[in-house]
Amino acid sequence: MAFVEWNVATSGIAHVTLNRPDKKNAFSSAMMSDLYNVARGIRSQTNIRVVSLTGQGDFFCAGADLNWMRQQLANPPEKQKSEVKLLAKMLKAWFDIPVPIVIQVQGGAFGGGLGLMAIGDEVITEESAKFSFSEVKLGLIPATISPYVYTAIGSNSANRYFLTGQTFDAYKALSLGLIHQICSLKDLHSTHASAVKEYLKGAPSAVKKTKALFRQYGFQITDSVIETTTESLIQAWQSHEADEGINSFFARKKPHWTNNS
Repeated sequence: MAFVEWNVATSGIAHVTLNRPDKKNAFSSAMMSDLYNVARGIRSQTNIRVVSLTGQGDFFCAGADLNWMRQQLANPPEKQKSEVKLLAKMLKAWFDIPVPIVIQVQGGAFGGGLGLMAIGDEVITEESAKFSFSEVKLGLIPATISPYVYTAIGSNSANRYFLTGQTFDAYKALSLGLIHQICSLKDLHSTHASAVKEYLKGAPSAVKKTKALFRQYGFQITDSVIETTTESLIQAWQSHEADEGINSFFARKKPHWTNNS
C-alpha cells in the first residue's frame, strides 16, 4: 500500500496526497520513505510546474506516528539515527523541490505535519483547523522541523509555540505566516484548486528561478544543520522525559511535569 499517492496532470500540476487517513496521516517509516521518493520523483520531472499537496480524511497531518516514536525509545542508537535521518532527509527533499508547493489543510497539523506545512509556498486551510508544535509536551523537541519553521516565520514567532506546545487556531496561524488563506470547509477544495492554478500563469523557468533566488536569502539548511538537529532529537529520545511523556500519552495520564498545571 502506498501511503503517498501522486500523479502529474497534462497541465503540469503534480497532485500529491497523504494516504494514511486512519492515522490522521501521521508519519511512519514507510510513509516518510514514500514522501522522500515522491519529492525526488517531482524533482526529476522537468514538466512539473506546481505541486498540489493534500491529505486524505479529516486531518492533514498529525506529525510523527506516536507508535513509531514509542518504538524509537527501545531502538539502539544507530537505528534511532537512521530513523531520524529518514525524517530529516524527507523534509529537506521537499524543501528542495524547485517549483511552488500549494498545500490544502483540513482539520489541522501537529508537530512534523506543521514542519511539512511550513515548507509550502502557499497554504490554504479551513476555519476550524487547529495547530500545535506539541513535541515538548511529550518530552521531545521540535528539532528536525525547526529550520523550516524558522525559515518560514522567524524565531520570534516560532519560539512561543515551540516552547509551550500550545494549540492555536487558523487565524493565529495566519497572523504568524504559517498559512496564507482561510476559507470554509465546504470551499476548501475549490479555493485550493484556484490557488494552484495561479502558479500556472507565470513563465515556468522564471517561477523556478524566482524560488531559487529567494531560497538563497533565507536560513541555509546545510548538512551541518541537519546533523545538529538529528543528534538533538536522538538525545531527546534517549531522555527520561521522552520515555515518560510518550508512555504517559498511551496510558492516558499526565506526565509528572504537568501535575501542578
